[in-house]
Amino acid sequence: MSLKYDLITITLNSEKTLQRTLNSVLAQSELPSCYIFIDANSEDQTLEIIKDFKGSNPQIDIIIKQQIGKGISQAWNQALQYTKNTIICLLNSDDWWLPETMDKVLFEFEKDASLEILSGSISYCKSPNDQNPILMNYKPTWQMPFRMCFMHPATFVKKEIYEKIGYFNENYKCSMDYDFMFRAIRAKVKIKATKNVYTKMQAGGVANSTRKLARRETRDIAIINGYFTIPWIGWLFRSLTRR
Repeated sequence: MSLKYDLITITLNSEKTLQRTLNSVLAQSELPSCYIFIDANSEDQTLEIIKDFKGSNPQIDIIIKQQIGKGISQAWNQALQYTKNTIICLLNSDDWWLPETMDKVLFEFEKDASLEILSGSISYCKSPNDQNPILMNYKPTWQMPFRMCFMHPATFVKKEIYEKIGYFNENYKCSMDYDFMFRAIRAKVKIKATKNVYTKMQAGGVANSTRKLARRETRDIAIINGYFTIPWIGWLFRSLTRR
């Protein structure tokens, strides 16, 4: 394949799940050209795991940096400054790819050179060995005023799009991906959503542990993007149902 991709993983005391993430990367037939780690001053064995990974995989250009600020958005933005290849992938330290994920992703981008963002589905696992994960697919974009329609852990973006519409908004602690995709839609970025499962996600992420804040941020982002009544209705419904 001619297209190359860079991969970003941010970490904070991730020793319990990180090796699974790294193993899923090594299972790909096409490895990342550059793998960027941003660590938020982990106090466990996270950095040792990353350094061992770097030593064992000289074929990958591995960059390890300590986070210079705070928050997920800032860590992603810091990592994006080191990217240099066509496709940018974000893989959280408690998520993992299916073995054929990057074969399928790169195929989609090579098949359609005008494609700018590819978003797939995820398997949401309640535990590492969950035998009945929940399949989470994309939703029609008309629902964006009251919900995130894309599975961000299974979303892949061309580097030029970050340069076109900007990086992640560091004012948001949970819904920075929602804001980014809203901006992409408004900028008429070419997005393809597919039901192909690319990523497995384990319960317990930031958005899941701070649902109240995530609901409020989602509401405010939709209002900023020109909506009013629908975001408030969506916020009220999710607040009452605790979704």
